[in-house]
Amino acid sequence: MAITRRNFLVGVGAGLILPSVADRILSFVEETGHALLEPVGQADTLFHAIENGDGLILLDASVQYTTEPPPGPVTWREFFTAWGGQTVDEANENGWDVDPDGFADEWNLQTLWDRVTGAPAMAHNRLKQYEDQLGPNAVGGDSDLGYLIYNEGGHPGSDELWAEASSEIGLSALQHRLNNLNTGIRIEVSAW
Repeated sequence: MAITRRNFLVGVGAGLILPSVADRILSFVEETGHALLEPVGQADTLFHAIENGDGLILLDASVQYTTEPPPGPVTWREFFTAWGGQTVDEANENGWDVDPDGFADEWNLQTLWDRVTGAPAMAHNRLKQYEDQLGPNAVGGDSDLGYLIYNEGGHPGSDELWAEASSEIGLSALQHRLNNLNTGIRIEVSAW
């Protein structure tokens, strides 16, 4: 197959994906309407891709996704030990001013749950590690092979984190790049 200028630019713009792979992804999605999710050599992590309007949100399958609030009640000591990245004493030194054995309020618990231990946040944080290696237009760009968006707070006052593939094509290109980088991440399309 001859490599046209367009094919070369699609490959480079999509995150260093060869034109033959780009053509295979585009043809597969056009014919089936589904993502082409290539097998992973040694998978140690499973992400579910859930359709959400125009894109597909990625969830870390090792975390039970729920819209229910996080487990509680939790003391501030437990809160900071489990999710805060610091001890309660360190938090108080940094301006929190909480009783270590008092109960964490629901708002702080939900916020940290969404930002640190929720299924969307876990997928976001894992993928964010590879942001520079995915390619110049694969993250937040505009490419024939779609792109990945890192959402950090979908609206004012939100601390939610999630990663979203722009389309089935973008999801296919993402799986291909993750495989090339030997990340051990396997993606499956799932329903809510």
